Amino acid sequence: MNYLKKLKKRATFLNISILVAYLLFVLTCFFFFKEPTFADWKTELAFLQKTTQNEKAEHFLHEQLTTHLHDIALHYAYITNHFKIPKNKRYGRQTVIRDDKTIHSYYASVLPTSDAMLVNIRHYAMGLLASHEEKYELAEYYFDLIEDDTMPYVHNSKGYILKEWKQFEEAEILFKKELRLSNGNFSSAYSNLFSTYMEQQRYDEFLALSKTPEAREFIPLHMLRRICIVKDKPLLYIQLSLRHDFEHAHILGFIAATGIMLFWLFYLRQLDVFEPEKWHYLWLALGLGIVFSFAALPLYDLMEQFWGFDLNGQFFNDLVYCIFGIGIIEEFVKIVPLLLLLAFPQITNEPFDYVLYASVSALGFSYMENIMYFDKYSMDILHGRATYSTVSHMVDSSIIAYGLYMNNLVWKKPLWLVFPAFLLVAATAHGLYDFFLVNETASLFSILTTVVFISELCIWNIIKTNALNHSSFFDLKIKIEMEKLNRYLVLGIFFLMSYEFFALSWVAGAPYAMRKIFYAFFATFFIFSYLSPHLTQFKLAKGKMWPLRYWPSKGNEEAPDRYQDN
Repeated sequence: MNYLKKLKKRATFLNISILVAYLLFVLTCFFFFKEPTFADWKTELAFLQKTTQNEKAEHFLHEQLTTHLHDIALHYAYITNHFKIPKNKRYGRQTVIRDDKTIHSYYASVLPTSDAMLVNIRHYAMGLLASHEEKYELAEYYFDLIEDDTMPYVHNSKGYILKEWKQFEEAEILFKKELRLSNGNFSSAYSNLFSTYMEQQRYDEFLALSKTPEAREFIPLHMLRRICIVKDKPLLYIQLSLRHDFEHAHILGFIAATGIMLFWLFYLRQLDVFEPEKWHYLWLALGLGIVFSFAALPLYDLMEQFWGFDLNGQFFNDLVYCIFGIGIIEEFVKIVPLLLLLAFPQITNEPFDYVLYASVSALGFSYMENIMYFDKYSMDILHGRATYSTVSHMVDSSIIAYGLYMNNLVWKKPLWLVFPAFLLVAATAHGLYDFFLVNETASLFSILTTVVFISELCIWNIIKTNALNHSSFFDLKIKIEMEKLNRYLVLGIFFLMSYEFFALSWVAGAPYAMRKIFYAFFATFFIFSYLSPHLTQFKLAKGKMWPLRYWPSKGNEEAPDRYQDN
């Protein structure tokens, strides 16, 4: 039996052992963590929505309506929650279309009509449904049928239609009228009023409203940041930026982000075999990646404020924004630490250092991004952030590093030509990865994000291999311990996903954790096991430059631990 067969046999045994351990761990969580209980329907609804259980929330709200039929707030919650459910959602190979007919039928024919208040609620509900479907003329027709001028929620919804029609003065009157009611829809009315001021560039009135105690908790912070740019308020802008990054941070998320960062940092360190970098240089690169990550938000705000460039749901706009907005900005701020370190040849004295420091800087960026994303109720994304997003960040930064070290070794072209070209390549890879996740139409083909990711892993493997092959410290006696590296990756992913299950169980009970990630664990684990050769196996040969490969190769290849001396 050759070396690769032995390696696969040991890996299979390790995988089976880990799956058994995971099942035992899940059973233990079921014993200790039960689903939470709630004091009222609003608390339970908030929990369901924060944990993105919108389908379950819809059934829950429908049940509540049987006993609270006259509660306009409940009807509003029922309808708005319905439209939080994606219109089209992929489950494996099947596309599930949101059921809009049932909720329309409920208000068109099921709701009783003998009660005057329920008649008004029916009109309001039909108008709100039409408004969510952007049928504003029909929505206005239903709202005008409501006879009770003191009915809460109505003025805000009518004002929203007028705001969409750019009739700002009339909309503002209605929002303020909603706010004067004792039980009005304050959160939406304040949000819409702030938006009205922003669209008209009435910045002073926006700031004046933001200082009132009643409005403070409803301020759209992204709008306030843009006003700080226009009104030259740098200290307030910095405060708001930090609030954006840390407002929802939670100890569970901090532990998860730190675990992911350390996991990949030690992985990278194990690849640096010929001339291992000093740890304080790696911590410096990581710190620079963290610091420069804060530069991304101001660039986003500047782009939105002065160019009006942002995601809007349209296919082409979102594709361009993902590449030239998200991609260019994030790849630029991630690569700056490497550019700074290149000024010190004693630090970056071999090609692999380019890839290493670019990847470590990307880890710093991803670390801050993960802290922001991992709030108390979103720990279910940990496996995706650990195995997909963080790795993709490192790959994209390595693409730029590849261009820089290849130019230094072979091409000898002007830096002003090479750097923008590879920045654009990295931004395109980054943008395509994001696009099939953020755009509603493109998300029907979200499998293409996995295709992009697999291609990135193949490219990253060659980039790292070529960098190692051209090290001036190359030594045939030094080898990457592939079996040890593979075991490290498998065990690391196991512990991260076990922590994810624990965190979800702690917050919402083991049954919720089971529903969220149990099957995702197996899918992620097997995909990662399939792709692990591109993270652990390197065909090292002194001076050899392997061509970039964009997809896993087929057939038996030479054992990657057999060095060649060209």
